[in-house]
Amino acid sequence: MNIYKMELHDCIGIDGYVITRVPGGWIYCRQEPHANIANPVFVHFNNEFMKTPKKVEA
Repeated sequence: MNIYKMELHDCIGIDGYVITRVPGGWIYCRQEPHANIANPVFVHFNNEFMKTPKKVEA
C-alpha cells in the first residue's frame, strides 16, 4: 500500500510497524509480540518521496 494514499486514521502494518495516518503525517509504532511497550514516532508529511506517474510519449 502507498502510505500517501491513506485516509485519515487508516492503519496498515508494514515490516513489524503499525502505521496510522494522522493530520500532518503518520505515526509509526513498532509491534513487539511479547512486550507491552509502545514507542510511537511521528513522521511529518513530506511529498519529496511521492511517486509521480511517468509521462507516456506518443
